[in-house]
Amino acid sequence: MMEEKRRYARFSEEKQKQIAELSFLKIKTKVELSNEYGITTNTVAAWEKKYFGGPKKDMELSAQDKEIIRLKNLLKEKEEDIEILKKATAIFSRKKKITKRELFIFVEIHRNVHSISQICRALEVSRSGFNKFQNNKTTERKKKDQGILDSILEVRKNRHKRSYGAPRLKVELKDEYGIITSERRINRIMKENDISVNSTKKFKTGNEKSKRENITGNIVKRKFKVGRKNEVWVTDITYIWTSEGWLYLSTIMDLFSRRIIAYDIGKRMTSELVIDTLTRSFLLEEPEEELIIHSDQGSQYSSREYSNLVKKLGLIQSMSRRGNCYDNAVIESFHASLKKEMIYVEGLVTKRYMKAMVFDYIEFYNKERRHSFLGNVSPVEFEKIQKKLVLG
Repeated sequence: MMEEKRRYARFSEEKQKQIAELSFLKIKTKVELSNEYGITTNTVAAWEKKYFGGPKKDMELSAQDKEIIRLKNLLKEKEEDIEILKKATAIFSRKKKITKRELFIFVEIHRNVHSISQICRALEVSRSGFNKFQNNKTTERKKKDQGILDSILEVRKNRHKRSYGAPRLKVELKDEYGIITSERRINRIMKENDISVNSTKKFKTGNEKSKRENITGNIVKRKFKVGRKNEVWVTDITYIWTSEGWLYLSTIMDLFSRRIIAYDIGKRMTSELVIDTLTRSFLLEEPEEELIIHSDQGSQYSSREYSNLVKKLGLIQSMSRRGNCYDNAVIESFHASLKKEMIYVEGLVTKRYMKAMVFDYIEFYNKERRHSFLGNVSPVEFEKIQKKLVLG
């Protein structure tokens, strides 16, 4: 039982509920969900019972059907084992000796395609060993963070250098201590350790004219091809009509791979909606290098709360020119595809059903939908290919 819990720990409660709802609303069968997410039909049924009280009676499976599903799942597992071993052979065929570390890196790269347990079983390495490998990586990062922190504190012993922000500290650390790191990492370490920068306070005169707040320039300028992951994110809100009224979909996309990082659906188009989407994206990706977040000039994106969050996260805000939809064409194109390929096909449905369909489409879009800009591979596959190229 504990092993089963660990196996499915990679699915958050929110993700479990979304998967279960696809079955409950009969959007997909348990077998289809089992094949798609590498979980058993019993797990889908358990989640369905947990969140929705179980399936309707007409969806109950006979003993014969359950046996057929069990055998199909077993066959699917064996087929996936073969697929995993083919990929591993293609990578390691020229190596005389393969280390466990290399195998664990392989598991890490392919964990979005196959379950961790399945890859470990196929490669004959332990899941506990992989977990230890992951923990060691975290420990190594903490050690590096501590080294950077110690050097920052050493720099700040000079009171004249206590006004140094991340840009100057980055240069100082490189020149004086031989430490090469990013401004984002320095900002994060300083924030985590309550290190503030000495600065002079700017006072505004009472007769200063009020200006239109929080409208920034267009930094992206339709340069939609970028060189690395988490370099430029684009975001937008689109309207979705249901049989029960409007829903509003807020989405953030990484221009590098065209992958949808995060989304939120609300009943009202508020600044809280876009703030939740940006917060979710940042927590999922934890970007460490300079990152631009681009949107239109909508009131949600020019709100004080949203702009303050962008600054707090250390991001660079960019906005389309007023009334120019082509400045944010990529994310608008995604929303158009979502409506054309899913919403308009299904017709009017309830809000609950629509939310489940949006979740299912974005899962498909990220993992399976071929993108001509990416050489006809999916966003997830494109990122894996690029990661392999970096690893050599």
